[in-house]
Amino acid sequence: MKKSTVAAIAAASLLGFGAVGSAMADTQVSGFTDIQYNAFSTSGDGFSADGQAGNFRASAELDFIQQGDGITFRTDLDILDALNTTPQTDIPTGTGGLGVDVEQMFVNIPVAGMANLQAGVFDSPFGLEGQDAPDLLFAGNGLLWNFVPSVIVGAMVNVAPTDMLSVNVGYINNRADATGIIGDNSNDWVVTVAVNPIEGLGVNLGYITDNGYTGATQSFFGDQFDINATVSMVPNLDITLDYMMGDPATGTATFDSGYGATVAYMINQITLAARYEAATFEGAGPDTTAGSGSVSYALTEQSTVRLDWTNTTVDKGASADIGTIQMVHTF
Repeated sequence: MKKSTVAAIAAASLLGFGAVGSAMADTQVSGFTDIQYNAFSTSGDGFSADGQAGNFRASAELDFIQQGDGITFRTDLDILDALNTTPQTDIPTGTGGLGVDVEQMFVNIPVAGMANLQAGVFDSPFGLEGQDAPDLLFAGNGLLWNFVPSVIVGAMVNVAPTDMLSVNVGYINNRADATGIIGDNSNDWVVTVAVNPIEGLGVNLGYITDNGYTGATQSFFGDQFDINATVSMVPNLDITLDYMMGDPATGTATFDSGYGATVAYMINQITLAARYEAATFEGAGPDTTAGSGSVSYALTEQSTVRLDWTNTTVDKGASADIGTIQMVHTF
C-alpha cells in the first residue's frame, strides 16, 4: 500500500527508538480503515456475534516501518471496534470502547545477500489468505482461515536464491502457548516453499507443527500441511485453489482437512469474486461449508466499496446468510 514519510515522536516510541532526529526521517507510516454495515443477516442462531442485521463495524490499522543500514524494524497496530471480537484481542462483545492489538512487531536483518533473518511477532507464512482488509476480495476471511495461525512468535529465515523460488524456515513459540505463560512447552516449526515455475502460476507448500501444551494429552489441530496455487494466465482473471490437511490425534471436533477455490474477474474498476470452501472434522465435529460472492468497485487508487454475501452451512443443516456493505481506504 502507499506509504508516506513522516517525522512523528509517537512512531519513534512505538518502534523503540531512543532518538527521533534522523532516524525518524526514514520512518514510514501507512495503514487502512475498514467500515462495514450488515445490510441483512440470518445469523441470529449463534453463528456470529458480529453478524446481526443493522450492525456497523469499524476497524483500522497503523503500520510503522523504519529502515537503516539494511535492517528493517516494523510495528503493525490493529485498532478494532469492540464489537469486532478477534482471537488476538478477545474483547467481549458489547463492552464498548476500542481495542488495540499488536499484529506485528519484528526486526528483519539481511544475511549473506539472498537470505533474511526475521525475529519477533509477524504474520504467519503458512496458508493462502492474508488478514488485512486491503488484501482480501471479500468482507472477511474465509472458512479455512479459522484453522491456521494468523500470527506467529519466533525467528524465521527466508532464502530466495532466484525469482522463482523462496523458502521460509521458522522456529516459533508453541502454537497453543505463543506467550509462553501456560507452562514449559516445546517449540513448533513452520516451513514454506513458494515456487513460480512459469509466468502466471504460483505454487506454495507449507508445513507447520503443533506439539500441544503442558497438561493437554493432544493438540487441537496437530501438524498441518497446506498446498495452494494461484493461476493468472488469462488477462484480468485470477483463480486460487487451496487444500489443507491436519493431523488430529483426538477424535472430537478436531480439524481433519479442508479445501477451497476462489475466482476473481476484473473489469476496469470492478472486481467480481466468488469463493467456496469446505472443512471436515473427526469424530463429532460438524462438517462445514461456506460460500461467498462479492462485487468491488475502486472509487480511487486508495478507496474501494464492496457488496458481499456469505453463506455458512453446518452439517447440511443449520445455515446463515450475511450481506455486508464495506468500504476500505488505504493511506
